[in-house]
Order: sequence, then C-alpha cells, then structure tokens
Amino acid sequence: MMYTFRFSLILLFLFQIGKAGAQSPSNRLDVVQIEKYLQKSYQEYMEAINTDDRETEEKFLKNMLTPEMQEKRARLACATDSDPMIRAQDVTEYSIQSVRCKHLSGCWYEVSYRPYPKDSTTYIPLRITADSLGKVRISYVTPDWGNRNYGDYWFDIPEEKVMDDQDGKTFVETFYKSYAYTYIKMRPDLEQGLKRLRGTYCTPIMQEKYVRSRKEVEQEDPMFDPVIGNDDFDVFWYNSLRVHPSETKGCFTVSYGYTKIRVALQCQGGKYKIADVELIP
Repeated sequence: MMYTFRFSLILLFLFQIGKAGAQSPSNRLDVVQIEKYLQKSYQEYMEAINTDDRETEEKFLKNMLTPEMQEKRARLACATDSDPMIRAQDVTEYSIQSVRCKHLSGCWYEVSYRPYPKDSTTYIPLRITADSLGKVRISYVTPDWGNRNYGDYWFDIPEEKVMDDQDGKTFVETFYKSYAYTYIKMRPDLEQGLKRLRGTYCTPIMQEKYVRSRKEVEQEDPMFDPVIGNDDFDVFWYNSLRVHPSETKGCFTVSYGYTKIRVALQCQGGKYKIADVELIP
C-alpha cells in the first residue's frame, strides 16, 4: 500500500515537471510576440510623431494604453513638457529604425532607441497588462526620473490612514501619503478619491482656492494640482516624500522629487485641516 502511494506521488511529480516543460516554449513564444508587437507599435507611433500624423498618434494612445495610463500620460506630459512615451519632444528617422524592445521580467518590458548613431541610448521600462478581451496594453511607463527602474514592488506601498487628531506633523505626513497613494494606484476613480480627500481634510476656503487655482492655470497647465504643487505624483517620488516644521507656527514644508510646498494648518475641535498650500519656487 505504501509502495503504491509513493509510486503515485512520483508519477504526479513527473507529470508536473512535464507540464511545466510543455508550457515553457509557449510562454517564451508569448514573450517574443509581445516584444515584436511593442517594437512595431512604438515604431509606428514614432513615425506618426515624425510626420505630424496626429490621427495615428491618438490611435496608438487609445489602443495601446489603458484608460488610466492615458490619463497619467497627460499628467506626465504637462509635468515634463515632453512625451513620456519617448522621453522626448520629437524623434528622428534614426530613432525609428533603432527602436528595440526586450522582456525584463514578469509583465515588464523595456523599449529603447537612439536619436542618432553617436547618441546615448534612451531606455524606457514599461508594464503591460491584458484587458478583458485579452488585448495587450501598456499600464505604466517609467518616467525620465525613474531611469531604468522597474518592478511591481515599487507599487507595493501601504494605504495610509489619515490621522487628523494627533499632531500637525503626523496629519500632514499621513494626508500627503494618502493623497500620493491615490495617484500612484491609478484606479479608475482616481479623481473621485482625490476630491474625497480634499473635501474631508481641507477647509472650505482651501477647497475654494483649489478650484480658483485650477481655473487660473487651466490654459497653460490644465493638469496642475495645487495640493501637491505638481501635475502628478509618481511612484518613484514616494520614498522622497518628507515633512518638516516651518518657521511659521502651524505651517510645514512638504518636499518630494524636485517639488517643495508650504502647507498651513487649521485646528478645529481637536482635528486638523489644510488651510492653505503654496508652491515654493
């Protein structure tokens, strides 16, 4: 009886090994197909940029990016004054011909190209996902400040609970981590999530200032968010988020990436709220 049981376990083990081996070439084939698909799509997109073919550009963005990444791309474009898909404002014929794509790991790939033969190579890690119909889409593109970093672990950050009833510094830290978290997760209800945080933790006057500030810059910077002093909060800025007391009582300096803002608080009934935010040049 024991012999039969051991023999069954051995057969099961061999079957699993065989099954994994049988799946390996198929998985490799999928990777190669995706590499070719991304390379071809990028070349078509860059050709459209080079020829000022806006229709093809828009088609690429609509077909290749998830809806959430389409919105993030718009925010990144405002923040960098360039196209985050290529980390540049324009391309050359050589750029198009030099495009390559390779698999990094898991759902991460890297597109690379050189503007001219003697130029250094531009590397752009990106994450792909499959939509409900199984179509491959780009769900995240590493911005210029992320260099060649990639990996799902960057996005593995805790959801912060805003603590508004302890002290000012704790409130500012937890609020901004929660606000940043909402941007980083790129969920379909991102705007509603941000609005909910502002409505709960900003004074009515600050909320009015937010609306007014957005209207003042909507022509030149339509994605600007006065609360963070930027157009977006990217995952590669999260670890640099710092809060320091200001010389002015009830004020704190919030810094991350290349951005610095001054935050003024108001305390009512033992709970803090953000009363004002100013971008520090």
